[in-house]
Amino acid sequence: MKRFIVLLCLLLAAPSARADEALRLRQRTSINQIGARLLASHLRHNGMANAMVSGPSLFYGLSVLALGADGASRNLLRSQLLSDQGVEASVADIAGPLAKQLSTEVTAGETGGSFRLSQGVWSTNGASGSQPFLLKREFVLAAQTHYGASHRLIDFEAAGAAQTINSWAEQRTNGLIPSIIDDPTLAKLRWVILNTALFEGGWGTAMQRVAPGGAYRFVTLDGRPQAARSIRSARYSAQVVDLEDGSVAFQLPFAGEKYAFLVHVPAAEQKHIDRWLLEAAIPALPETTQRVFSGNGARQPLMVQLPSFSFSDGVSMVTGSPIAADLGLAPLFDSSANLDRLSAQPSQLGLVRHHSRIELNENGVRAAATTLIGGIRRTSIGPVSPTRQIVVNRPFVFAIVARASQTLLFNGVLMAPPPDAAR
Repeated sequence: MKRFIVLLCLLLAAPSARADEALRLRQRTSINQIGARLLASHLRHNGMANAMVSGPSLFYGLSVLALGADGASRNLLRSQLLSDQGVEASVADIAGPLAKQLSTEVTAGETGGSFRLSQGVWSTNGASGSQPFLLKREFVLAAQTHYGASHRLIDFEAAGAAQTINSWAEQRTNGLIPSIIDDPTLAKLRWVILNTALFEGGWGTAMQRVAPGGAYRFVTLDGRPQAARSIRSARYSAQVVDLEDGSVAFQLPFAGEKYAFLVHVPAAEQKHIDRWLLEAAIPALPETTQRVFSGNGARQPLMVQLPSFSFSDGVSMVTGSPIAADLGLAPLFDSSANLDRLSAQPSQLGLVRHHSRIELNENGVRAAATTLIGGIRRTSIGPVSPTRQIVVNRPFVFAIVARASQTLLFNGVLMAPPPDAAR
């Protein structure tokens, strides 16, 4: 009997211990801050439109790059990727175990949410006449050991070479992102690090599709009401956070409850939603996530209505990019960048390209992102209350969150449902 009780206690404690470890690992990184900063910078420099990024996709692409960096470049990447600067631990020592905590593979027939990260590394073999670019064996082995990254040598200048990389990304995003690079761009690069992030999950509470034409209208950033297809939840229980500025943040669970969809909507009287997004909601997203998933507040019955939508997005960084400067990555594009642990041949960053797509409807959410990092030769170029109803009908911030670690897997904004959402 004693053995049974001890075994039962161990089984009950195991999920809690894993959750504590996931949270501890995430807190030692800047993974949530990177996603929020990238989203805000993207909107600031590219315009206020529907947008989504994946902090983990960029974080893990840069984490592989950190294996090849040395000197000041290595220190820069460490400072941008880790929040805990006082501990002598490499990025890989923390990021590698965190990736295992974030990922979940779901077998056929299961309905729980799943999240998968994949890494690949390519370098050119120079078959078309240019000099091949050889990666150091130590770098390739480290990328494989810590992040499961595969390595392939291909001819970057051959016709159709980009399709090899695109097909790899398309397969690992289940077709959501079919293309990340083209032949002319690839021909200018010498090596490529590619990360893909894929989330698929059904709702953990019943959702009903609502056709446009009823009382629901989505009010766009410029104040225009717009007919839109929406989804409405059944009654469920969740923690709701009423923030100091009058805005409201809450979560919708995915099946299995490892992941959740976070929504942060502005106060009804908020007149300057663009400023609210850029100056308040997005910068505070890591803190808001912590408050929503802390479990410190009382749960309350909810019924939620929000638009169904789908869109694709993309952002790029090159030499002189203001987004690279905002993220503190500009020195990596300079000829003084030290990537000596990646290759014996001199190299610097030439391109960071981030693509994403999200599809949200009454069945659930599919979201994917790819981050391509390309290198060039140096010198080249409260209490329980009655059921609360929340109608999300103004531009809002959203995120897909791994609950245990409170990691923002994807985060974005919806300014207006795309036209196809009204059909």
